[in-house]
Amino acid sequence: MVVARLAVLLLVLAAAWCHGLPTADARGHHLRPGPPGGVYPLATDRGLALDPWGFVARQCTSYAAWYLNARGVPFGLLTRGPAGNGLFTSAGSWDDAALAAGFPVRSTPAVGSIAQWNPGERSPEAPWGAPWGAAREAGGYGHVAVVQDVLPNGSVLVSEYDGEDGTFHERVTRAPRYLYVGLPGDAAAPSARAGRPGAAAAAGPDTGG
Repeated sequence: MVVARLAVLLLVLAAAWCHGLPTADARGHHLRPGPPGGVYPLATDRGLALDPWGFVARQCTSYAAWYLNARGVPFGLLTRGPAGNGLFTSAGSWDDAALAAGFPVRSTPAVGSIAQWNPGERSPEAPWGAPWGAAREAGGYGHVAVVQDVLPNGSVLVSEYDGEDGTFHERVTRAPRYLYVGLPGDAAAPSARAGRPGAAAAAGPDTGG
């Protein structure tokens, strides 16, 4: 029984992990360190502690889950959406889970949406001729980040945890796709700063989740 429980715990830890985001993007833009995720409550946790939503603390999945819940959108490993339940495990599975739950997945960003990369996936702006380690946006588990602002050229300012160091960052990038969890599918993508994560106006309208 103890062995079985340990095996389940290790499986959950592996599924909830997010790792492999480099500290510089394909164009050499270094990630800009910031404060510990606004009021993200697990900023000082160490090791493989699980957060209240089922993810490993100080990983990208945990930070995004905290952000959504702070915004009033119930979210965790198993999240109910308009079409049913979605199983949100590793970051690389979040697009499929969002679709299963009925949350829109778009190529166009909106403030408050979740930027998502599949395992080993590059940003659309990453040149294929760049060194693999510099161009790669996500490691073997994928990556997610919170869209804080949409810029006029289509790039986004994201806030995120991990970066291979388990800390908070902000950077300007583009993601392959954006998950509209708790946002209307036709949400606008204004060029307006969303504010620090956790602020009341950080994510725009909320339709539940």
